[in-house]
Amino acid sequence: MTQYSRNPMLKPILMASIAAVLAGCTDMPIPAGDNASNVSDNGSPDENGAPADRVVWGDAFDTRDSGALSAVWGTAPDDVFVVGGQREQAEVYHFNGESWAKMAVPEVPILVWVFGFSQNDVYAVGEGGGIIHYDGSTWSEIESFTDEDLWGVWGASREDIWIVGGDSDGGEPVLLHFDGRTIEPVAVPENDRAATALFKVWGIGQKLFAVGSNGLIIEFADGVWQQVPTGAAANDDFVSLWGTSENNIVAVGGRSSGRIAHYDGQSWTTQLLAGVPGLNAVFMVDANQALVGGVNGYAGTFDPSANTLTAEDTGATQTIHGIWSDKMGTFYAIGGRFNEPLTGLVLARTLGEPDFDVRPPDDIQQPPPTETTLTLGVANGQPFRPLENGDDLQVFSQGQGGIHVFLSFRTTGFPSEATIDFTVSATRASDGEIAIREITQPDRLNEIAPGQHERLDRFVRITALFPSEIVGTEAIFNITLTVADDPTISASQSITVFLVPPVQ
Repeated sequence: MTQYSRNPMLKPILMASIAAVLAGCTDMPIPAGDNASNVSDNGSPDENGAPADRVVWGDAFDTRDSGALSAVWGTAPDDVFVVGGQREQAEVYHFNGESWAKMAVPEVPILVWVFGFSQNDVYAVGEGGGIIHYDGSTWSEIESFTDEDLWGVWGASREDIWIVGGDSDGGEPVLLHFDGRTIEPVAVPENDRAATALFKVWGIGQKLFAVGSNGLIIEFADGVWQQVPTGAAANDDFVSLWGTSENNIVAVGGRSSGRIAHYDGQSWTTQLLAGVPGLNAVFMVDANQALVGGVNGYAGTFDPSANTLTAEDTGATQTIHGIWSDKMGTFYAIGGRFNEPLTGLVLARTLGEPDFDVRPPDDIQQPPPTETTLTLGVANGQPFRPLENGDDLQVFSQGQGGIHVFLSFRTTGFPSEATIDFTVSATRASDGEIAIREITQPDRLNEIAPGQHERLDRFVRITALFPSEIVGTEAIFNITLTVADDPTISASQSITVFLVPPVQ
């Protein structure tokens, strides 16, 4: 299991500042904040001399029973997802505009990041190579083919999704591409930062960047990933990035002291933030305002055009790891404590008087199984083709077990990585004579898309009749798939096929 020291958001904070040894680094002006409360005044005075905007930070819901929380994403004010969990078990919380609820999720380790395309198409990644997907009713696991920790996910489309990760204490960065069907590893370019992990990936327009350890930023251009210069001050981890256009992107990081880098469409410029703790989170709605968050509950607004960072008092002491805005005036800052005991933090930032109904989230009971389907087909080394009543099914008499057929099938509604019991029987259509006595064997399904599975060319021996009696006739095949440890999840199909004699 991943140790605490591997978590890129939670390396022990270095006690000694390195600001003094960074020649040529620019300290960012940071107006003094009011640390006495979690209400901040921003904006120009109104006609009565009072501040026009009143920033209010408060708890979004009671997190005393949650694990550590790490990221937030949503589609609207009434559709917000927060992810995190305990070390061995992920947790997801959802806000429907009125209340928060804890969702049922697969048995995967703690989740680190979440991103999606719609309310029924959401991805979350985390430690131990965990990836889960939400289809609007159920979270299901996706096989990542790695046990490395995954720190970030972002996609330009459902067929163009990037996932990043790695071990911040050693090894090679992880970079994966998912086309909606298959996850493939992608080579990380050679870099002069001795980087061992990538922490986030994000893009806009034709620009796509990933940020990582030791100040590494790589760009995907012309179909190739390559390192880009980030400046002398980029000598510590970059953890997150966001922007509003191809020429206005902000990346944040730093472990001992905060770093902010800005991309103007041509190059990155990095600054050391004297007196600001390490930063993990950034989100932008307005071109001149990036809300950032970090260690010890730190939050501030960075204006790229004026090059200023204004601190805000959140009233929190736990580290902020992720920020997202519903674009209707509310920002959510997510965080917590990632060493034992794990605890969570969910803050809401609004303009105006506080109006938070702070209470524990409701539990969403395990949803009933998604409707299952089973479609019998053929492949014989080719792409899957569904069978219909009366279609031909080739019989083979060479190789394994004498006379046999290969059955292929596709399913929906089965959980990822489940072991299933495969049951098959067959009778001759003309007289009901047994062609295949009912047998049940364990099997596994290959996931070809979230919620969709496939099994190609499963060997099935025809045992009861001699080839001369069964081939060249119609037979009724009965197939049932059942999840081994949950018999309530099952699907069946009965189909009549013509058994084609073996090729001579």
